[in-house]
Amino acid sequence: MNLWGLWIFQVPRHHDFSTVDWKSIDINQPFYGDGLDWSTFLVKDVESESTFDLLHTHTDAPVAIAESRFGAPTNAIVRTYAFGICTVLIQFSSTRALNSGELTNFGRFLDETSGVIASWLELKGHIVHDSELTTLWNSCVVSMQCQPDIADNVASEIRKATETVVLSDVGGVSRSLVGNKFSLFHADSDHSIKKCLELFMRVHAYAAGMYRYERLMIRELARLTSGVRMKRRFTKESDHTHNGARLLRALWTHQFIAAPVNERQIQEGLWNLWDMKELTESVMEMSEKVSSQLGARRDQRRNELASRLNWIILVATLVQVLIAFGGK
Repeated sequence: MNLWGLWIFQVPRHHDFSTVDWKSIDINQPFYGDGLDWSTFLVKDVESESTFDLLHTHTDAPVAIAESRFGAPTNAIVRTYAFGICTVLIQFSSTRALNSGELTNFGRFLDETSGVIASWLELKGHIVHDSELTTLWNSCVVSMQCQPDIADNVASEIRKATETVVLSDVGGVSRSLVGNKFSLFHADSDHSIKKCLELFMRVHAYAAGMYRYERLMIRELARLTSGVRMKRRFTKESDHTHNGARLLRALWTHQFIAAPVNERQIQEGLWNLWDMKELTESVMEMSEKVSSQLGARRDQRRNELASRLNWIILVATLVQVLIAFGGK
């Protein structure tokens, strides 16, 4: 049995989707391959990824993680996404199943070590921006293979600790569920568990991206409705925020539709628990308002410039007339 700790951070001053190469987007590639093979995803949403072997290279692990009482850390996956989110997934090898109280303690452990993980990322040079990372939230996964009885017991304990959604028994995955803080993946192969974990990371990353855009949109709306004249830099930021939110929503929809049924349930289950539909609709509504405000600001600016130009032309014409009459 393994425990997986997932930490989610926001990267400050991130230039959203700045690394996306629109020329590389192949709209003719096989559709369902996008959801099954993340390396050929329609748009490359991961800016950078690092893996660490914490089992054989103990110096790579932060002390608080290496000396964890929940098991020895074995490996870590660190990703920075194109929409300003960083995720860290660390695997712990556990020798026994945890009860609900111990699971809750593991959740607290993830919370308490967020600052340690952020410092570790900076030390490793994974985050290249001037990044004092903002902690968003943490989550825990219990994974195991071909242990149905233990999986049933763990599922029962998880239900005591958090609200959950049960996944259908398809694609080699059975007796599994996802929850607000704790989730369980039980499968007949390591490959199936890795696929579930892959999507689990992406679900959290995309949800965190939506939360990030919600705050950015609120800031942009406040800035646009304040009545003050915006500098060109702020107008450009508003454009990036509006376009980034739209692209993130489009990527999520594409990913959801392309995913197999059992993996789609991971996305759908977690987003239902988090009420992400309401949040996403709110972000899209604010995006429309930002777009409308920006358009109105540009129209106003164009009208002002046109008015000034007309006055300049009028004055220049009068001057020429006066000069002509004065010459006579």
